[in-house]
This record gives sequence, C-alpha cells and structure tokens, in this order.
Amino acid sequence: MQIPNGTGVEVVADSFNVPPDQIVSNVDFDTLVWNVTLTPGAADQTLTWDSTLTDLQPGEAREVTL
Repeated sequence: MQIPNGTGVEVVADSFNVPPDQIVSNVDFDTLVWNVTLTPGAADQTLTWDSTLTDLQPGEAREVTL
C-alpha cells in the first residue's frame, strides 16, 4: 500500500491491526508491505490502520492511499 507524503495525511503509529512487515520510505510516498499467505477457504485478509489529516477544509477530498 502506498501512502502519499507531504499531503497532510499521516499514518497513526501502532494503529495497525496487523503491523506491516516492512515500510519502504520514498520522497513522494511510503510503501507499506505485508507478507501474507492466503489459503483456500481463507482467501482474504483485512488490514486496517488509522490516519490523521491536517488542515482538511469542508468539501475537500484527499487521497490517503495511492
């Protein structure tokens, strides 16, 4: 999952239901990496975390992931 940098969107530390195995930092975005194995009968995995948005104005829309 790619999280944009410099847009007023920040991931809340320690808010993951399953922490990422790796976070790769880049100039424009950070990439959150999970290594999961999906098996027959359990073919999905829900990943959640909290984000904060600063200076969001009424009617404004912002990407929280790319």
